[in-house]
Amino acid sequence: MGLFDGCFICIMAPIAFELVGPQDVSQAIGFLLGMMSVPMTVGPPIAGYLRDRLMSYDVAFYLAGIPPLIGGAMLCLIPWVERWRKARLAKEAKESPQKMLEKRSSSGGQGDCMPTQCI
Repeated sequence: MGLFDGCFICIMAPIAFELVGPQDVSQAIGFLLGMMSVPMTVGPPIAGYLRDRLMSYDVAFYLAGIPPLIGGAMLCLIPWVERWRKARLAKEAKESPQKMLEKRSSSGGQGDCMPTQCI
């Protein structure tokens, strides 16, 4: 577990930098560490409570494994979502000059200037 925690901490800064940019990276890392502190503080007492009630740590370990699995599955979707987003933006970029020309021709070529400016 320690090896994986170390890898996570090392990769957290570059990921935060990529997501929010250089201006807000310190705030993003602080937010991530703050959010991580909640389950790390609350988790052990809950696991102890489950152990006392069920006489086994099995349920606690299963419940502790579900969020990383869901998070990993969501991270696997990011490349597909990014590819879809870039394709959509490229399609909109191709269509926007045509729409601009259509809009300009429908307004008589003078739709985007003030009457005093268009002579």
